[in-house]
Amino acid sequence: MARRRSDGGGGTSGGVLVPGGASATPVTPRSGEARLARSDEPGRHGRRPVVGSDGPGRCGDAEPEAPGSGEPGGLRERKQARTRAELKAAADRLFDRRGFDAVTVEDICAEVEISPRTFFRYFHNKDEIVFEGIRPRLAQMVDAFADRPLSEDAYEALSQALLGVAGDPDYQHELRWVHRQISSSPELLGASLQHYRVWEDRLVDLVVARSPGTYSQAAARLLTAVAFGALSATLEEWARHPDEPLKPQLQAALSAVRHGVQGIAGLGSSRG
Repeated sequence: MARRRSDGGGGTSGGVLVPGGASATPVTPRSGEARLARSDEPGRHGRRPVVGSDGPGRCGDAEPEAPGSGEPGGLRERKQARTRAELKAAADRLFDRRGFDAVTVEDICAEVEISPRTFFRYFHNKDEIVFEGIRPRLAQMVDAFADRPLSEDAYEALSQALLGVAGDPDYQHELRWVHRQISSSPELLGASLQHYRVWEDRLVDLVVARSPGTYSQAAARLLTAVAFGALSATLEEWARHPDEPLKPQLQAALSAVRHGVQGIAGLGSSRG
């Protein structure tokens, strides 16, 4: 669990964003085709819990405290969302102006005129603010992988999920901004590696659940690492030449390494 501190932790590879959760639970097939559980669907033990800053979903291991008592839920939630958005906007301005490492939690709080105690109701540390806009895209990618037809091999399904997110212009805008922050901060680079490893773990579990007996944990991790290696290398080059389209470059990279994944299936025991 992430600690509440001003300089905390948060994953990329080589300074660029690559993903990395909870394990998937197979659900009843729909329309004659098997599916894997999405991140927002109930499993055998009910709906997936929201995890903290070291996992997908909202930051923190609890909902932000209510701004007041006795307010209707809708009003309270709107206030919380507004405060969260104000904190991110203020932090983004300060990071762009001074650089990530030079900005403290206290600086961000001063911009919004709140106390650090209130800040920590929304974020464990300032690192989380940097990844705030990326997290929903990563959840979208995980869900897209879970929704791919089981007739596809795992690598093709993973490739299509990555390509689907890479084609989103809003995601590309966020990637550019986050990459710029990470490139200017060794501290943030280390935090990002830890943060995105969780999403990679989530996908590893999904690969194993997708093909029982075919992919061990070791094989699934290698398969995922190959796909994210292609993504990482593509993002690194794309960040230097942002005018070039991202999706065709990623598609070419994923295709180029495809022949290398053919021998991964069956590697190691089915128990990982």
